Amino acid sequence: MRRSLSILALAAVCASASAVGVRFIVVNPDGSPTKDAVVTLDRGNLELPVTLKGGDAVDLASLQPSKLYTATVLMKVGDIRVIQQQDPPVRDIFITVHAARLKRAQSDPSAGTTRTKEDIGKFGGGSGGDIKQITKTSAGVAEDSSGQQHVRGEHTEITYVVDGIPLPDTLSGRQGAIVVPSTIQSIDILLGGYAPEFGGQTAAILDITTLGRAKKAINDLSLSAGSYRTTSGELTSVGPLASKFGYVINLAGERSDAASEPQQPDVQDAHNAGSDQNAYGKLTWQPNNRDRLTLTLSMNPERLQIGNRTGLPLSFYQSGQGYGFLGQRNADGSRPDATITNPGGLGSAPMPLPNQQQAGMDINQTETNEFATLSWRSQISERTTGLLGLVFLHSGQNVTNRNPAVDVTALPTDSSIEYNPTATRNVHHVQLTGSIAQKQGSHSFKAGFLLDQQSGVESYRIEAASQLALDALFATAPNLAPTGFDSGAVDVNGNPV
Repeated sequence: MRRSLSILALAAVCASASAVGVRFIVVNPDGSPTKDAVVTLDRGNLELPVTLKGGDAVDLASLQPSKLYTATVLMKVGDIRVIQQQDPPVRDIFITVHAARLKRAQSDPSAGTTRTKEDIGKFGGGSGGDIKQITKTSAGVAEDSSGQQHVRGEHTEITYVVDGIPLPDTLSGRQGAIVVPSTIQSIDILLGGYAPEFGGQTAAILDITTLGRAKKAINDLSLSAGSYRTTSGELTSVGPLASKFGYVINLAGERSDAASEPQQPDVQDAHNAGSDQNAYGKLTWQPNNRDRLTLTLSMNPERLQIGNRTGLPLSFYQSGQGYGFLGQRNADGSRPDATITNPGGLGSAPMPLPNQQQAGMDINQTETNEFATLSWRSQISERTTGLLGLVFLHSGQNVTNRNPAVDVTALPTDSSIEYNPTATRNVHHVQLTGSIAQKQGSHSFKAGFLLDQQSGVESYRIEAASQLALDALFATAPNLAPTGFDSGAVDVNGNPV
């Protein structure tokens, strides 16, 4: 990946000083020096082209009659500087500097994939976007039927690092977005050979660089609509505040009556609505060339209805049209031979039932992922960088239902609604992290600390809505079923009643 940027460099000219030249130091948007940059001078009276690595010096005496004193120019994205001739005051000399980030050296132990802003637009971003749309195309990533991603067989054990600050562990099995793709400038998907500041999880590291401030205000608004009452919108605003502050704001949302794959295809929007909102804000303050303070706020709530079965056409009569427990019954109430384990058992008699949609099944899932980070990055010296960060994170996942009430002391034999589930999972983190890194030749020395206080609550309740559902629950997990007794009978599915 090569990224070009245009910068003008400044060096004062002094006739009485000795001629040596100017040394250019190229830094990342977050203020840290790039480890692998080249600087090309391609204007002025300098004999072209001149290419050097960031940190090397170049003799600019040939640009003018006067001689130069030694100067180090620290360049950041967006800087505009001028090499001025001061004695004699004849003219200004402008030099355009192109700093290109080089590919990782083969000796770098980290293995993975880099996605730029352009790549993110191709793989999916925008309102309602999720970072899983980007990572699922990487080598070693497999996505299951629930949309969870597994790297090299691990169970969604992924660490998120946002602008150099590692986020605490989130709920395993979550579906909602942690970081919205439209707020990402670039992302490194690291799959192995992690540097010491990474870790905590064993599958992958998502090293994310979010949007930086722009020289001038840029606003981008998009709106769209489609079938099934699908609507989406997104507003992104980036720009400076005074001379030392910058901001990034992203607000997005999407909803649809057909949010997920329907349980049965005839009715796409049978209790199948979903919506998600994204709110992101970043404020940066750079009081000088060495220090940078950043406040980031992100909130991404999501709501999803669990789709209902609506019944299959008559062509499915021999295998069950989606009525009753697990959809094994036909519209006329019969159980096809293919779905009967114990002929004559409880529930084998014809029993016309409404489907889940007609019975009013109403199960919903909500998720929220929100975090706030406050970080201070300091370029202590040319080769030493310090970072201090404070993180607050909340991750939650709740399953609720408003199904019709059932008398658990007199359960119906069968029902198209299997269970009435309620689940609550919430985790809160407060994390303080700090690090210092120094470059010495071809070696990097790093030290740091991480303090993490976490608390979490998980609560589960599952209630059977029919006798066949209770029998199946007891046969699978007796500890989840209420205290009772075995009647000695066996139901149509072969489970003890």
